[in-house]
Amino acid sequence: MSRRRYISTNISLDTKVNKLAMQCGDFAVLLYTWMIPHAEDSGQITADPEELLFMVVPGRRDKTAEDIVNAIDGMISLGLIYELKLKNGKTVLQFPPEAFYRYQTYIPQPKRTPDNIAEEEDKQQDHRETAKNAEENNISAKQTNNTASPSPSLSPSPSPSKERYSNFASDDAAPSQADSPTKSKAPVQEIVELYNTICTSLPKVQKVTQKRSREIRTRWRSYPDIETFRRLFQKAQDSDFLSGGNGRWTGCNFDWLIKEANMVKVLEGCYDSRAGPASRGVAQPASSDKFNEEARIIDEVFGGDIREYGFWVSAGKPPIEEWRRKKHHNQRYYAQRHEKPA
Repeated sequence: MSRRRYISTNISLDTKVNKLAMQCGDFAVLLYTWMIPHAEDSGQITADPEELLFMVVPGRRDKTAEDIVNAIDGMISLGLIYELKLKNGKTVLQFPPEAFYRYQTYIPQPKRTPDNIAEEEDKQQDHRETAKNAEENNISAKQTNNTASPSPSLSPSPSPSKERYSNFASDDAAPSQADSPTKSKAPVQEIVELYNTICTSLPKVQKVTQKRSREIRTRWRSYPDIETFRRLFQKAQDSDFLSGGNGRWTGCNFDWLIKEANMVKVLEGCYDSRAGPASRGVAQPASSDKFNEEARIIDEVFGGDIREYGFWVSAGKPPIEEWRRKKHHNQRYYAQRHEKPA
């Protein structure tokens, strides 16, 4: 993150920035402007709404992560930024390199956007020009429709970068993929209903927020198959750990499952129930005898104080009397060292 960036006065005349204000409100423009100095030298910034909220506008306590999502969606739809998936699997927001480095000329070349991203931006620029020419041709065709039939050249051929461009923009901003057999709109509602039907042991989804819709659309771009989500939810329901069947953890829900890292681990079987010996990364359910013994020690030895029991366990379960003598000695030593003079 940089401590400063150059922002030209031309930003107040930029048509996209003004459209952002009219469509999404002044907060979206404020967020976009303040994101510029927080961006890395590569023109990238985190795509996590909560991180953006705490990093870029920490003083706006009247705003929530949902407000950030609305503003980001508006920026993406206008082409001010786009989503980019890095080689490590992380998704970030990328300022268009051509626009970003037009004013940030002081950034040395080695720190600038990698060539593959710059090449992708060139492809996006080609797509935007193709779309603009197509729109102009359509307007011209409508004007001459009464006098002559449209020329075949008025129907623009599909842009070769059309499908690639959809990987960097949201579903709302990307061109229509209705004619493409490999790309389809994310079935947000169907995925939510599938979760509620299969995962009966987990909390039900009561409302499909924009943040949830955004997460689902992002996962859909990596897994454009409803059967993958069906398998994800079924694995979560069948897992003794994720479903809370063994009582070890009850924090699994829809939002946890559709996070990218968690989704990968569940699909790979990291949380599958196993009857055999404990496997790495999988917590095996403890027996009822062990729980009863722990409850007895907490009540009889530690007087019901579960924190003291936790300290004793973290110390390696030494003999209790020896452990208490050492603990009390350390407490007296600490009190003497920090005793205020009379």
